[in-house]
Amino acid sequence: MRRRVGVTGLLAGLLALSCLGGTAQAQDNWPNGQVIRIVVPFAPGGTVDIVTRMLVQPLSEALKTTVIVENKPGAGTNLGTEQVVRAAPDGLTLLVGGIPNAINETLYPKLNFKVQTDMVGVTLVASLPNVLVVNPEVPAKTLAEFVALNKANPGKITFASGGIGTSPHLCAAMFGLEIGAPNTHVPYRGSAPAIRSWLAGQVQAQFDSVGSALGQIQAGKLRALAVTSDKRAPQLPDVPTMAEGGVNNFVVDSWSALMAPKGTPPAILNRIATEVDRILASPAIQKLFADRGYAAMGGGPDAYRKYMDAEIEKWAKVIKSANVSVN
Repeated sequence: MRRRVGVTGLLAGLLALSCLGGTAQAQDNWPNGQVIRIVVPFAPGGTVDIVTRMLVQPLSEALKTTVIVENKPGAGTNLGTEQVVRAAPDGLTLLVGGIPNAINETLYPKLNFKVQTDMVGVTLVASLPNVLVVNPEVPAKTLAEFVALNKANPGKITFASGGIGTSPHLCAAMFGLEIGAPNTHVPYRGSAPAIRSWLAGQVQAQFDSVGSALGQIQAGKLRALAVTSDKRAPQLPDVPTMAEGGVNNFVVDSWSALMAPKGTPPAILNRIATEVDRILASPAIQKLFADRGYAAMGGGPDAYRKYMDAEIEKWAKVIKSANVSVN
């Protein structure tokens, strides 16, 4: 009886080694000419979509296969994210997510997945600072004056956003918490209606990405008071940071990162991360990014994990302190 068990165990061990050998060989040959899909959980034309499409051609060349972008917007990025969570962990279906993924971990308590446990990071991709803009009719010319205006009119200053729980909404909530004066959030169904509301003078302020607001700022249709990065934005060299304007503990970037389903082999994750980081370090991509206000990131799975954990913690504090809810 013991001998049979021993033979059975030996056969099982040999089978396991065979499977491991097959897996290793498959990883060595990955992607074997198969198409790689990068799901972008946003509509075409947005910040994350633009950044992703800049990477497609050089990544296709590096991996010697076809890489395509598939836009899957909806449910605050949860629709596209869940599609990737449920995909086979073979490195052929990836996600380029961003700040909403960190926000949604707390904002949606009944999600069918958790980014921290159901996804693995490949590498960080790009960051872009936000900018606090006001309608030119707002009397405040500086951030300090705008803070004073908020404190003198608690709850009366209106901030637009593309929806409840979006980065602009939570930036406004964070701003109110930091200066000790509440404001009124005015959500719209998407960023385009929100932008129209600024221009029409229906709301007084908004936090928006530098890339999105730059044209209106340069045209004099919006007044920029401060950028939310720790350094001034090259596109707005005369606009101070929040800290320079007197509001500390306020650093917010719109960022993007490449992710994969949990269980994706480390060898595949590292292969993708190595190629993407090499592309991000290239002068051509650095210039493309810089021309649009983006900063290349990179750093592989470890850098992603630390960054994502910190972002989830930061936005959880804001959501809970400001009692933000999607219900």
